[in-house]
Amino acid sequence: MSRVGKGSVVLVGALTALAVAVSGALGGSATQSATTTVAVTAGKPSEFKFTLSKRTVPTGTLVFKIANRGAIAHDFKIAGRTTAKLAPGKTGTLRVTVGKAGKYAFLCTLPGHAAAGMKGTLTVTKPPTTVAVTAGKPPEFRFTLSKRTVPKGAVTFKVANRGKVAHDFKIVGKKTKRLTSGKTAILRATFRKAGKYAFLCTLPGHAAAGMKGVLTVR
Repeated sequence: MSRVGKGSVVLVGALTALAVAVSGALGGSATQSATTTVAVTAGKPSEFKFTLSKRTVPTGTLVFKIANRGAIAHDFKIAGRTTAKLAPGKTGTLRVTVGKAGKYAFLCTLPGHAAAGMKGTLTVTKPPTTVAVTAGKPPEFRFTLSKRTVPKGAVTFKVANRGKVAHDFKIVGKKTKRLTSGKTAILRATFRKAGKYAFLCTLPGHAAAGMKGVLTVR
């Protein structure tokens, strides 16, 4: 059996709302799909501050790439996991998988550093719901949606025209460009309230011919 490297920790257990895995500082991490990378700079422009490339990220696997640009040692802690102490000029990687949206505090754990200002909060949000929208197939003047009911929040509509004539797609005051046969488009919308939301094709006569419907938001 191969031995796990000193710079890595492998957590094995039941899935929880907040699952955490970490690759130790100065070590590599296994490549996973659907990861978000956050560059973290410690000690610059101010010695007792962190600068993050992103302060809002989606749930999932987060890879923090930490670089100490200060004049003294620092570390980085979030979601119960901490890098090794990083000397000036050194770097480290911290991998954390977060399954629940919310506010997550980060800080330097070295004595006095957080009190001096080396701390902050990362906002984790739910990823958008994706709805595939097919226009013009099987009937020319119909939409087929992969979901007719979605949760509140961000929704990404992936619209594809499989019909023979041009169509578009409109919902909550937003619409795609006019899509000729075979073309696709992305439409993003945020639904803050539950309810029924009408969608339609705005090209003349298409909605009247049946190219319309209702999306339920809960």
